[in-house]
Parts: sequence; C-alpha cells; structure tokens
Amino acid sequence: AMAIEVFNTNRAIEAHTMVDETTGLYNSEYLLRALDREVSRARDFHTPVSIALLSIDMPASLRAEGSTDVDEVIAASVGAMVQESIRPYDTVGRYGQGVLGVVLAARGEQDAYLWGEKLRKEVASRIIAIGQRKSAVTVSIGLCDLGDLAGRDAMLDGARQALERARAGDGNAVIVY
Repeated sequence: AMAIEVFNTNRAIEAHTMVDETTGLYNSEYLLRALDREVSRARDFHTPVSIALLSIDMPASLRAEGSTDVDEVIAASVGAMVQESIRPYDTVGRYGQGVLGVVLAARGEQDAYLWGEKLRKEVASRIIAIGQRKSAVTVSIGLCDLGDLAGRDAMLDGARQALERARAGDGNAVIVY
C-alpha cells in the first residue's frame, strides 16, 4: 500500500511540474522535449513536423492597463482556444513570456500555415471576458517546418524569426519561415 501511495504521489508531482499554472498548458521544458521527440519521429519515418510560436496581440486599452491579472486571463483564454484547435497528438505549451508554442506533428509548411490561419481567425472572432470588461485579441504566429533544417534549434530559430515578422506592424498575421 505504501509503494502505491509513493507511486501516485510521484506521478502527481511529475504532472504538476509539466504544467504551466497560468495557462494550464504544458511548460516550455515539456514542449521542447515533445519537439525533440517529433523531430526524431519525423526523421525516422520521413514525415513532416512543424513548430508554431504564437504571440498575443493586446489592444492598446488592455496594454495600457498593464495588469498581470489581465495578462493571465487572456493567456489562459487564448491557450484554451489553441488547445481546442489541435489534434490529440500535437502538443501545445507555454514557450516563454507571452509566447505559446505548438508542435504540429505530421504537418508540413502548407498544412501548418492553413492551421495557423484558421486559428488566427478563430481567436480574432472570440470575445474574452476580463472581469467586468470584454475584449477581443488577435495573435501573431510564426511557423517553421523541419524540412532540410538541422533540428530543433534551427526550427525554433526560424519560428522566432517568422514570429518577429508577423508581429511587425499591427500583428495579427501568420508568417512561415
């Protein structure tokens, strides 16, 4: 009985350390491990894999407020929308401050772009309740597929560059590296 209790406690601790408390999504460490796993699988089976980095574009009125509570509510709401948009074998997690990452298994550049556009439109069309206020946000998405790249780090660098270009101007764009 004691061994079962220790096992269950260890599983609960492990599950807790994999999840970002604000968004309820996986944390960056888990996300990167999932990307490594999918890159290996893509190479073994000669299938595509893509990474998407998403940044939430806040309206000026919300940005001026500068409240961490507002940021957390919006991040959790957008995270839930992203979670709804992926397949069971894709992985979504918090990549960094204000940035979510999505590992898109078996999706090449074109499929990843279509997924990103659909998500961008879905996020823009939803109203988020923030206390007594309601607001809409948009997302900027940078995508990169494995293609001929060296691996995880090259994919992340490409997705970061694409995300920077997507954020340029007013944001609310999907850019493929």
